[in-house]
Amino acid sequence: MEQTVNMLTNSFMSIGIWDILDIGIMSVLIYYLLKLTIQTRAKQVLKGLGILIVALQLSDILQFQTLSWLLSYILNSGIIIIVVLFQPELRRLLEQLGRNKILQGARDLLVADTEATLDLTGVAEEMARALQNMAKTKTGCLIVVERQVPLNDIIETGTRIDARLTSQLLENIFVVNTPLHDGAVVVRGGRIAAAGCFLPLSDSDALAKELGTRHRAAMGISENADCVTFLVSEETGVISMTREGQMTRYLNSKTLREVLVGLFAPHISKVSLATRIRRARRERKTH
Repeated sequence: MEQTVNMLTNSFMSIGIWDILDIGIMSVLIYYLLKLTIQTRAKQVLKGLGILIVALQLSDILQFQTLSWLLSYILNSGIIIIVVLFQPELRRLLEQLGRNKILQGARDLLVADTEATLDLTGVAEEMARALQNMAKTKTGCLIVVERQVPLNDIIETGTRIDARLTSQLLENIFVVNTPLHDGAVVVRGGRIAAAGCFLPLSDSDALAKELGTRHRAAMGISENADCVTFLVSEETGVISMTREGQMTRYLNSKTLREVLVGLFAPHISKVSLATRIRRARRERKTH
């Protein structure tokens, strides 16, 4: 017993600061990879890989040589398989690393003075008013607010506008049977950059069956960029929001305004956008 205790003590004593740092970095990477696979088909792929590994072990034990060779060949190509199958998740992970506050520190210092002078609370109010009005009339709409990741490829699919954002303009764009109503509006820097834009559709299994193409498009763009998307259902008039591949539905007027102010004018609020969105989700669960 004493020998075992001494062995464990010596093992712990031999761990240095670099070993702890190494373990910490690996833990963070594994955490984010697992987090990105939740509520996506990648979660099912992980289960499938686990089954293959178990099957390989059983084939070795039972001496199924042909099956063992085939499974070994498949798993030896694991890195290529992971890159191909997990391409969306790996892309999101790299984008999150690129948006890290530490890496963006120099950029933030350069633009902080300019952004601080922009009072975009009026933009938040205009957009909140437009969304509420369209919710009352059950006018379907889809509005994407660009953040740090540029949406140039999305803007190119629509019609460039570059106009000041007002509730009247937004409502007119989404009037049924108008040329630009059946697409997304992209908002950049508090201005309407383009309308009638096409968005990638999400293939997430987390979306309810009754949700249509507009909701899948909102989820799809939020899975590929750091934008925040707002939409109104033309069937129910419900206001929803997507961010980082997650959807929050049934936004009331108070929560909607708080989220928009946190999005357009974060310098006047002590509460971050992420915190406001988490509050909105908690409020939704309590109702």
